[in-house]
Amino acid sequence: MSLTPLIEIPDRAAFPPDGTCVVPGNPSRDYGTAFLRERRAVGLVVPTVVQPEGRNVILNPLHPQFDLAWVQGPDVYPYDGRLLPARPACAPHSRHHGL
Repeated sequence: MSLTPLIEIPDRAAFPPDGTCVVPGNPSRDYGTAFLRERRAVGLVVPTVVQPEGRNVILNPLHPQFDLAWVQGPDVYPYDGRLLPARPACAPHSRHHGL
């Protein structure tokens, strides 16, 4: 495990085996809960489920050095239109006349 004063980057083997599940189970929750309670670092770098080589950072607001002043964003994410479902053409609005 690599540990700097603010960011914890565990080896992939340190993560519970359910870490690649869409809905992680108790071992993943327990790992995250321990990270928060032990205040080991401000950020925990974890693998994503969606992108095998991607990473997310979980921030620990309980850590004494946590400060929202250095958090930036949100950033604009350019979605590739080919990945979004096609939207049906809008039907003309009909007027409903009440009684």
